[in-house]
Amino acid sequence: MKLSTLVSFFGSPYFLILELVLFSFIAVSLAQEFIKRSEVNKEIQKIQLDLAKYQGENQKIKTMIEFTKSESFFEEEARQRLGLAKPGEKVIILVHNDSKGNLVGETQGANEAGDSISRVPGVEIPTTYKNVVNWWNYFFGY
Repeated sequence: MKLSTLVSFFGSPYFLILELVLFSFIAVSLAQEFIKRSEVNKEIQKIQLDLAKYQGENQKIKTMIEFTKSESFFEEEARQRLGLAKPGEKVIILVHNDSKGNLVGETQGANEAGDSISRVPGVEIPTTYKNVVNWWNYFFGY
């Protein structure tokens, strides 16, 4: 008798409704987990891109730090900021007239080795140009 009751329960519409409810619950849970996993994967990709970007920036900064420790950096800074030159080098400074007619860009004195500094007065060059452009304009007259 028990077996026939069990068989009749599995074949009844109540069991079918229970199966549909359980299947719906499982399907909704799986869909939610799939959506969460997709969002987590997108976040992981974004973080990996940021990491690669920051690693590249970090490498550039390390390269710059190594360059600032080099002898060539100190020479370049001494030339540009302090106006120094190596023994035997002659320094040419391009000067121009400002709006009041005064010469701008002139440096007084000589380098540590006692070399005189050559000046090229009267060359009209705007101060916004880079050094390469100043030389181009000086030699080719633009």
